[in-house]
Amino acid sequence: MVSLSPGASQFLLRVEAGDRIVAVDAESARLSALAGVSVTDDQGAASFQPDLVLVPAGLSAQALARIGTGGAEIFEFAPKNLEDVNLIFRTLGARLVGVEAALGHEVRLSRALAQVGGESSGDERLRTLALTGLSPLEFAGAHSFETDLLEIAGAESLTHTHGGDQERVPVTPDGIRAYAPELILVMTRRPLLPAERARVSATLGGEAWVDFMALDAATFWLEAPVATARRVQAVIKGHAGRR
Repeated sequence: MVSLSPGASQFLLRVEAGDRIVAVDAESARLSALAGVSVTDDQGAASFQPDLVLVPAGLSAQALARIGTGGAEIFEFAPKNLEDVNLIFRTLGARLVGVEAALGHEVRLSRALAQVGGESSGDERLRTLALTGLSPLEFAGAHSFETDLLEIAGAESLTHTHGGDQERVPVTPDGIRAYAPELILVMTRRPLLPAERARVSATLGGEAWVDFMALDAATFWLEAPVATARRVQAVIKGHAGRR
């Protein structure tokens, strides 16, 4: 296999299929478990004569054609929520390591997150929006890792309830008021600088509390799912206590 996605590379290592990886993208090559593995990209992947190439979302038709030159199967590794993750375990995972082993990984992840969710099951849920994009303003839609985490952590994700099927929901400051959130949790891949936080808070200014946390939504479920869920839970509980 060739993996051109860091998330896919971590998944392959998680299900103990790393010994079949013959080449990876440059970011994946930084993983200690893949030290020494050849580095490639969409232009060179076919030269390794792989049976399967795992790619991120958004590659052009030309790039996909280059990758498939030697007849390799192409698998787009781009889960957007925990439901997608479970499907990947049941399909790709089952193919690589067998149904029983893949199901074991899925169950361990699901049980760990369910335990966190169970700790908040009796609490009154804080009405919360997850802001994921700053320019333009975007909230996490109904089917996203961020809304999954909010629900697990004991919040009522407003876009989970009213956001339709979108992964991301464009919104204006005026549109925020229509949701009437109690909390707006800004969930960005990198920590925001103080000036950025101040600018966002001013833009969102209103009756809702605004809080911030760094979250790499694409890989948290591979790296630290329970710790991440508990971080969100702590924020939710902290603001709920201010009611």
